[in-house]
Amino acid sequence: KYDFFLVAFGASAHYAYIDFLKKSLNVSIFELLFHSFDHINFNDLYKHDKKDILALVIWFSNYNVNELRKYKIFYIVQNIPFIIITRDPISRLKTMVNHGIYTLNNKLKFQEDCINIVHRKQFPYLREGIVCYKDIPDITATEIFVNHGKYINYNYSQIANICKNRVYCFDALDIHPDNVIESIIKFSIFFNKKIDEQVLIDEENYFKEKKWTDLSMTLPIVITFNKEFEIIVEINHIQQHYHNITHQLFNSDEISKELRICVNNYDYFRKNILNKSSYLNEVKCYLFTLIKEIELVKSNFTKYKVSEYNVLNYLKENRNLCFTLKNILDKELTYIKQYYPNIVASWKYYQEFEKMCEELNQ
Repeated sequence: KYDFFLVAFGASAHYAYIDFLKKSLNVSIFELLFHSFDHINFNDLYKHDKKDILALVIWFSNYNVNELRKYKIFYIVQNIPFIIITRDPISRLKTMVNHGIYTLNNKLKFQEDCINIVHRKQFPYLREGIVCYKDIPDITATEIFVNHGKYINYNYSQIANICKNRVYCFDALDIHPDNVIESIIKFSIFFNKKIDEQVLIDEENYFKEKKWTDLSMTLPIVITFNKEFEIIVEINHIQQHYHNITHQLFNSDEISKELRICVNNYDYFRKNILNKSSYLNEVKCYLFTLIKEIELVKSNFTKYKVSEYNVLNYLKENRNLCFTLKNILDKELTYIKQYYPNIVASWKYYQEFEKMCEELNQ
């Protein structure tokens, strides 16, 4: 039923990769719903027509399950070729420290206080060895995610060695904006798909767009008015799913280019808000307050977000943690180093990590 089994780990441009393959080359993909290894529904494997790819995205987390259950899915599909998506391990750690989680949903009622919803994105950190949460990234979270790496978050070699067919590795850099057009050509050959030249012309900006931004997981925010009507404040990605009303409400200097305001029902907006000046002003005032709070979140995040060099310096200052990570990577990167040394060579920050470990050893 599948030509390939694609496995991607968290913080590896996984969803961007899947979206890229679908949109650029019309690769058909069935993605297994994944919350943990205990909750994979194996019956889903057989419920649909043939697909090019069966995909499994393993979120970056601490999976406390027995080995048999953890690797069951890989043994089930071991006779078809595997595709493993890779990324510089230090960049993955940086992304996880900056990633955050949210504990509240993203819906507000019109005129409801927006503070808690806008600030719902929280970041883990360590305080006296205990995992706590705050509203800005904290470098101590590096230790949390290195320790998660002891489980399955870097298990490239173990998974590759289960496969009884060919194993292919593709890297997150393949879909970097500078490489994306070249990669479409490469993947068209690999998947035996014809390139639609018109799609390349129409969607070039979309393919080159960065999908994860500083406001991911803060936005979208949905403001409900009634069962018929919602206003959605979202990241201004090229692809749109709703009617954009941003510039019917605000001048370009009143709202960041990173944001847009949309509605799910434009006719309702036109009849009940746009043509009623007092109500329109009320809506604009509420949205203006919301936008200012979103901009504050963005400003705080930009000020405190962690870089790869911050991660490297933290590891250097915490020698035991540094060598914990090195031991994990020495074991789990053996397959990639053997068969895809060009990928490992492209990992700028991993190369600096290796050099740092040598210096610490001396």
